[in-house]
Amino acid sequence: MLRPGATLTAAELRDYCAGRMARSIVLEHVHVLESLPRTATGKVAKAEPKNAHGGTPAPL
Repeated sequence: MLRPGATLTAAELRDYCAGRMARSIVLEHVHVLESLPRTATGKVAKAEPKNAHGGTPAPL
């Protein structure tokens, strides 16, 4: 979650992680969403973001 008014690109997130994590665990693909999809009961719908691109992550 970003603070109101803050911006972050997928490349900036990956660069941030690369400086703090082992190379083998830095994400190759990142999906940036405005908000998380919710179910009717208010829980995060975890399957929806995965299926948004047909199960294939978008490249950076």
